[in-house]
Amino acid sequence: MIRATLLPLLLLLPVAAQESTPDDVRHQVRLRSGTLLVGRLEPAEWKATTPFGPLTVPIADLRRIRFGRKADPERLERVRKLLEDLGSPNPDRKAAAQASLSEEGDFALPEIKEAAANHADPEVKRRCLELLGGQDVQELELPSDDDRVETVKFTFTGTVNEEAIRVQVPELGPVTVRRKDVQEIKSWKPVAALRLEVTGDQTYVGDWLDTQLEVHPGMTLRIRADGSINFPQWGNYTFRPDGMLNMGQIDNMPLGTLVGRVGKGGAYFRIGSSYMGAPNARGNLYLAILVQVRGQQTNGTYRVRIETEE
Repeated sequence: MIRATLLPLLLLLPVAAQESTPDDVRHQVRLRSGTLLVGRLEPAEWKATTPFGPLTVPIADLRRIRFGRKADPERLERVRKLLEDLGSPNPDRKAAAQASLSEEGDFALPEIKEAAANHADPEVKRRCLELLGGQDVQELELPSDDDRVETVKFTFTGTVNEEAIRVQVPELGPVTVRRKDVQEIKSWKPVAALRLEVTGDQTYVGDWLDTQLEVHPGMTLRIRADGSINFPQWGNYTFRPDGMLNMGQIDNMPLGTLVGRVGKGGAYFRIGSSYMGAPNARGNLYLAILVQVRGQQTNGTYRVRIETEE
C-alpha cells in the first residue's frame, strides 16, 4: 500500500503586548521530504508561465502554491521506469519496483491509477491494485502535473519559474531549496503577537508565570526568547533560554532552560530560545525557568515573543 508522508511538526507556546503588522506576514515552505520552513520569501516578485502568457506574482499577494509533478521531471521519469519494471520477467525486479513505487507515495498515483485500470499486463494491474490498497480508483484525488497558484486576487495553473526557492528563516538565516523539492507554500500570518518577560522568581519548582493566553487544539504557536537571568547568591551563574549545558540537566534539558506547560497540571516541555508547534491540550499557557531554587535574588529577565495562528 502507498504510504503517506508524515509531516514532522515542531511544537508550541504564547504572551503579553499585542501587535500585528504587515511585516509579520511569512510563508510556510513544505518540502516533499516532510521538512517545514517558516520565513520570508525572496525576491519580492516571482515569474510564472501560464496558458495565457507570462505573469508576475507579488509575494505579498501570495496565499498558496501547490507545486505540480512537472517541477521534478527526473522523478517523473523514474516513476515511469519503475512502472515498466512491474512487467519484468525477473521476480526480484518486480518486487523491487513495487516497493520503490510504494515509497514514492502520492507522487506516483496518476501512473499507478492508470495502470490499475487499463494496463494490458494482468500482473502489472494486480500489483498496481495492491499499491492502491483497495482504495476506490475513481475517487482518488491525484496530484496535479502543473503548479496551482492562489493569490488574493485570482488563482491560476501553470509553472512557477523560480528554480531556487529562497526563504529567510529567523532561526537559520537565508535558506535556498530547489523548486522540485518543494511540495507546497502557504501564506502564514499570525493573528496575534504577544510579548512578556520571565523573571528569576518564576522557576519550575516555584511560581509559574500565567501568560493569560488560553491555548487549544488547532491553534499554532510560535515563540522566540532571548535575554539572561543571573543568580548572584547561587554561584553567580547566568542562564539563557536554552539553558547552561555544564550545569547539569533535568529531564534531558539543561538547567536554566525556558519551559512551558498548558494548564496548571500540565506536563512541562522545552521552549528554549525558539519553538513552534500545535498543542494538543487546552488551558492557559504557563512559563518558567528550569532551576531547582526559589525565592533567591536574581538579575535580568528572559524576553519572550509569541505569535498565534488559528
